[in-house]
Amino acid sequence: MNFLPSKEIIVKNATGKDLKDIYLTYEGLEKHPLKIPYIAKGGFQKRALIVNHLTTPTELKLFYYKNNYKEELLAYDNLNNHDLKTLVFIISREDDKLVTRISSNA
Repeated sequence: MNFLPSKEIIVKNATGKDLKDIYLTYEGLEKHPLKIPYIAKGGFQKRALIVNHLTTPTELKLFYYKNNYKEELLAYDNLNNHDLKTLVFIISREDDKLVTRISSNA
């Protein structure tokens, strides 16, 4: 049985509103980004990213569409296949835009 290294991602919604269609992507995953279709306000979603091919640190980006315009932000700058600890993102809203921060507790 082959084990593919994966990193668990928890995305928490602290915006005060329901979120729809949030995407996570990184170099090599651009054509098929990981879609999170819905996160209730105050809720969270868990996903796993396969990271076995990431031999150097890679940027994990979060994007969404607002008024048919793609908004993209850097969510994490050190995604790799050596650190498989759970990564917790907290999405909040500042000036009507989504922002993320990393939390140390899952």
